[in-house]
Amino acid sequence: MVKWVAVLLTIVLLGPVLAGQVGELGSQVLDNFPLWTR
Repeated sequence: MVKWVAVLLTIVLLGPVLAGQVGELGSQVLDNFPLWTR
């Protein structure tokens, strides 16, 4: 039971950080996409 609580806490704490990093990567890819498709 304690393990599940730890996993949930980790997801809640790291979720926003991972989402932010993925969002930044996505925005960079979208910014560079027109350059790559030329």
